[in-house]
Amino acid sequence: MTIEHESRAATPGLGKCTEEIKTVVPEQVRDELVALAVINGMKPAEYLRDLIIEHLYGSLNAARLRAGRRNGMADSGRTGGES
Repeated sequence: MTIEHESRAATPGLGKCTEEIKTVVPEQVRDELVALAVINGMKPAEYLRDLIIEHLYGSLNAARLRAGRRNGMADSGRTGGES
């Protein structure tokens, strides 16, 4: 199964989400990812995007980006190596 990008929302501090990444995963992995997304009140693509951002930029910056998105703030996230 493929997990495709479902949203073109802006990511605070990183800009509009315009690039797409596709991957193929086992059905169980997709089902568990969907379950985690639902538990967190997100679409699977949003949840996966946050995981990638957290991996690249760290937990603190990922939390800032999520908070900025929830609050509708256009530029509240910081990127790079800040902690």
